[in-house]
Amino acid sequence: GPFLKGSTMHGKEKPAEKKLIKAFKDLGFWAGHMNTDIDGFLDILVQKKGKAFLLEAKDGRRTSLAVNLFEPTQPVFINEWVKSGGTAYLVTERDGEYEVYNAASSLVLSLKDPSLLVTELPGVCCGTAVEVVSDLATLWGVL
Repeated sequence: GPFLKGSTMHGKEKPAEKKLIKAFKDLGFWAGHMNTDIDGFLDILVQKKGKAFLLEAKDGRRTSLAVNLFEPTQPVFINEWVKSGGTAYLVTERDGEYEVYNAASSLVLSLKDPSLLVTELPGVCCGTAVEVVSDLATLWGVL
């Protein structure tokens, strides 16, 4: 129908995202893949106890340069989101292992040094979907 027009450009939920979303839901979060026309909006929105967080999921096999973690419109969005008090994360997945990074600081570092590798970014946490979601929930104080 007319409501689906343009939604294809945002892509479908990736298998790695499905696992993360399920893990968040299992811990009592509202979690969903976002298809939105807001420029630069991240893949996943999660919320619990009135606190909302955004995550951008990437295939760790396809991205070695940190700067490639971001879509062209994401830097502006991330900066505005963070300036208003929001927190955003980048999550890479490779063979079922997840690495979580702070999106804003990763953005700053990758723009400063375009040759910086994803693996050189300071990580927030890593592990299986269940482990990283549990770590993030603890970090956010919403368990």
